[in-house]
Amino acid sequence: AGSYPLVAMGAVLSAQEQARVAIRLVPESLRHARRREDRRRTAVKGGALALAGVLALAGVYGQAAWQRKAYVRELEGRVRQLAPAAKKVALEQKLLMVLEEQVDKSGTFVELFGKMCGVAPRGINILRLTFTHAEGMEVEGTALSDLLVNQWTEALRAAGKQDMPQFAEARSVKTSRAEKVHNQEIVGFKISVPFPKPSVSGELDDVSGSSVPEPDEGAEP
Repeated sequence: AGSYPLVAMGAVLSAQEQARVAIRLVPESLRHARRREDRRRTAVKGGALALAGVLALAGVYGQAAWQRKAYVRELEGRVRQLAPAAKKVALEQKLLMVLEEQVDKSGTFVELFGKMCGVAPRGINILRLTFTHAEGMEVEGTALSDLLVNQWTEALRAAGKQDMPQFAEARSVKTSRAEKVHNQEIVGFKISVPFPKPSVSGELDDVSGSSVPEPDEGAEP
């Protein structure tokens, strides 16, 4: 076996940190400086990763907030588009409620017919009555004179201004001479009673009946 110099063998053992005496040629201050630099780099890397995470979360939140705002703007646009139709529907519902209240008070056929007969003067004979729901009524019959037909029409219109708004537009649409009965001349008549309709503006149409000629003071029933 060959011989090796002791110095060389000691250098090898020192390099492998197997010698009894450790020989460090790097100054202690330099080693501390290197350790501080390593810790600083590790901290910088950790801070960069944390900042990247925060930025990623901020980006996700910003995207979600933008989407919510866009959806809110879309909903607001739809609300603006539907606002006129919604107002119209609310107005129609209000009108229906008004009409329902009127019908609840005096809207049935029996009540209308009872009120009509209640204001009829003596000498009126009803031959035919036509009733159309929410549209109106027509009454045909005979009377002892035109004066009685006019009085009945005026009485119906007067009731329309009080507690029977369905009668507000009552009008006589036809009168005709008929044969004499027991030497008494009678006239045929037809009275139309159209029911009021709601207007587009949100209120009921103004009801105004057609005027009827005043009877002569000397007319007799």
